[in-house]
This record gives sequence, structure tokens and C-alpha cells, in this order.
Amino acid sequence: MCKYIVNIAGCLGDVCNKSKCIPIDTPPYYECECRAGFKGDNCRIVNDACDEQPCLNEGICKLTKQSYECECLKLYSGLNCEMINVDYCNKLYCNEHGRCDFQNNQIMCKCSNGYQGKFCSDVVDFCLSDPCKYDSICFNEDLNYKCLCLNGFSSKLCEEEITHVCHERNCSSNGKCIIINDKIACYCKSGFNGPTCELGNV
Repeated sequence: MCKYIVNIAGCLGDVCNKSKCIPIDTPPYYECECRAGFKGDNCRIVNDACDEQPCLNEGICKLTKQSYECECLKLYSGLNCEMINVDYCNKLYCNEHGRCDFQNNQIMCKCSNGYQGKFCSDVVDFCLSDPCKYDSICFNEDLNYKCLCLNGFSSKLCEEEITHVCHERNCSSNGKCIIINDKIACYCKSGFNGPTCELGNV
């Protein structure tokens, strides 16, 4: 035998505006479980999901039949525009020579090898550290450095002395003696050429 009777009459008709009606034993003898997009005792107030401003990073909130969606700026993605669009960020900010990183609400570029600067737009000068020894000539090449050895030295850093002796007399005053692949040659000043840099450029 039932101790009490739930009055189901309260749910007669569309009292909940096509939402779920739940009978209860106290007046008004029903309560509504509102469908998405509605609120209020009888689910007749349109629930504007955009009122709470769910879209981040200047995203625009738009209502849908079910809830809302965010129209994000190109730089952002995700349900609420909370994520960085990495591919677009790399191209826009990091010049495709680095990767975007989002730290403390700021965009940072982590540069690829050989690049530096806030936006990874500057090529690293590998010769700044003066890696080449014994007055050899350093130049940047292929995102690294190379040494042009002078005065009887060889190896990557021109630190190994070789048997061939390079004398300044091998070149005119318009050039400097160098050794390439164990052979003596003249490195000419700008505007001069020839085996001993004796010829002026026309």
C-alpha cells in the first residue's frame, strides 16, 4: 500500500515548453528539466548562452539551436578560442623559422637553429664568437660558419699547422696567402684578381 500519491496532473499539457516534466507531490505538482537553450520555471525563457561571454581572445559568440559557437580570430582555435592556431601563428609571427609558444598570455617564438630575435627573423652570425684561429677568415654559410685558413694552417678551425709554408711573397700587396686543400693560393682584395692578385678588375 502506497504511503502517498504523486499528483501527475501537474504535467498535463505542455507546461514545460516541450522540455521534460517531472511530477512532484507539492504544488504546483511538477518541475521542469529544461532543454538546451531555455531556462525558467516553465522553460519559456530563452537561455542566451552568450551572456556569460564564453569565447576567449576576442572570439565572437553566436547562438545555435543547441547552445553556442565561437567565431575565432585566425590566430586562435578551439571550442572557446582558447588554443593558438599553431600553423597560422608560425607563419604570421615566427616567419616560419620558429614555433609559437603561449606563455603567461603572451606569444613567444622558439627559433629554429640558425635564427634568432623576437620573431625569429634574424640570421645568427656564427662568426661573432671568433671561432677561427690564427687570423683565418670566418664566413657564414648554410646556417653555420666556415673558416678560410691562412698562413700555413688547416682543419675546421684552422688550428693545425701544415707542412706547406705560406709566404706573403706568393701574393702581391693586393692579396693574402691562403692554403686550400693543402695548396697555396691568393685571397684577393676587392677589386683585384689573378693568380697573385696583380690584376685589377675592369
